[in-house]
Formats: sequence, structure tokens, C-alpha cells
Amino acid sequence: MSSSCRLLLLIVIVHGSTPWPLTPIRHVNVPFLEDLGRWAVSLHTSQKNGLLAFDKLVSARKQRDHKGSYYNLTINAWNRTNKIHEYRALVLIEEHTKKTELLSFHSARLGLAA
Repeated sequence: MSSSCRLLLLIVIVHGSTPWPLTPIRHVNVPFLEDLGRWAVSLHTSQKNGLLAFDKLVSARKQRDHKGSYYNLTINAWNRTNKIHEYRALVLIEEHTKKTELLSFHSARLGLAA
């Protein structure tokens, strides 16, 4: 393989594997993002036998890479003692399959698991 072909291959590999920057989403009160936050709370609750109820989406950031779009969500949810707490969820929507996956969900306070 010639050196120019190797260089081109290296550029393609590095560029293709480098994620795009994490970008804040300014307007979070749109149905798509609110539904994503509501879905994350619902899925976490069903998986962990928890008692959380979605209240509102506080903030969102998005990052893309070769797999798809990652949404880093900050969510307010009611807990079992009827108090609102802040939680963080990381959701992946795969580029080609459009499959949605909850990668993590935890309390925003000290990063404790919810």
C-alpha cells in the first residue's frame, strides 16, 4: 500500500471515530426531547422497580458519533416521598436502526444511582 493510501486511510479512520462535540440544546421544551426524558424515567422505573414520575426536562446536550446521537438529559422527577429530585440520563438513538437505548440513569446529587 502506498504511503498516500495509508495516510488517506488513517484520516478516514481518525475522522470516522472522533465524536462530534457535546452541544447544548437551547430549547428543551419540545415534544421529542420531553418524550425522550419521560421514556428514560419510565424505563428506569420499570427496570429498577422504582417509583419515579417525570416532572420536566431541565436541560439537554447532544453528541453524535458513528453509532448515532447521544442525548445527555437532566430531568426533574417526583420520587416515592413526593419530592422533586434531579436525575441525569444518557440515551443513545442509533443512526441506522433508530433503536433507542438507555445507557445510564442516576441521581444528579453526587452521581448516586437512583
